[in-house]
Amino acid sequence: MKVRPISKNRGSILLAVFWVIAVLSFAVVTCVALVLTDVELELNSKQQFEAQQWAEKGVAIAAHPLVKPWDPILRQQTENGEGFTVQIMSEGARLNLNAILLGNDVDLIQRIFAQWGLDLQQSQALMDAMQDWIDPDKLERINGAERDFYEEQGYQNQPFNRAFRSLDEVRLVAGMAEVDAIFPGWRNYFTLWSGSGKLDINEAPEELISLACGCTIETAQQWISIRRGQDKIENTQDDLTIRGIPEVIQILGLGGDAQTLVARRISFEDPTVRISSIGVAGDAQFRREMVLRRNEAAPTLLYLNDETR
Repeated sequence: MKVRPISKNRGSILLAVFWVIAVLSFAVVTCVALVLTDVELELNSKQQFEAQQWAEKGVAIAAHPLVKPWDPILRQQTENGEGFTVQIMSEGARLNLNAILLGNDVDLIQRIFAQWGLDLQQSQALMDAMQDWIDPDKLERINGAERDFYEEQGYQNQPFNRAFRSLDEVRLVAGMAEVDAIFPGWRNYFTLWSGSGKLDINEAPEELISLACGCTIETAQQWISIRRGQDKIENTQDDLTIRGIPEVIQILGLGGDAQTLVARRISFEDPTVRISSIGVAGDAQFRREMVLRRNEAAPTLLYLNDETR
């Protein structure tokens, strides 16, 4: 049988047909992938929304002034794993930076800077720069920084000449770039929102108790062990609560001359709390952190931060 050669026109047509089939196949595969992606995105979006709702439920419960950090109502979970976990912490467990600076507690702030790894010269410069930032005048301290300095660095309208309103603002102060480099965890030391402006010794960590009370870190650790009660677990119902300066002096073994210093820096049961609520739904997590001043009428919101995971 004689085979007729395929003409150029027929070859071109076949090539075009194959090309069309390939393009259609690619379009189908792409369309399916897009549909699956849309379904996945919609599912993730639904889970994120539900996780946020759970986190908000946790915050609503924790905001009530009668709810305690150990209350089992702060941990709820459904059969399918959805729910929330909430932590309530005293905002007084951190040092109030504005209160320290406005109170001119030079010794305390320099002890903090030294613990971060700053030498005496760096500490004095940063202290002066912070005080220049919050004071209302434009007079530059010996080691400080006022408007001329910041303008030379390319920054306008700084310093703000008022108390700090956020810890992000603290990063703008001259010298804080060096602190960020050598001690990036400095934010965990400070708050701007505690009610009394003093350190809540019933919840503060050992390093801050040591700094504020002028005791050794070992003494502060011993106090925390006592504070945790018989079960030795933080934030449980058997925790010991101190309500007086004489008790602090006795438990920490401080001398009588420390009473004035401790009274100046220590508080008990600060009314301001930091609430951290994590909601979970499927693979989604939503974390809402806020600082509230809790009272029996209506809590006052001082800080809010949301984070999706």
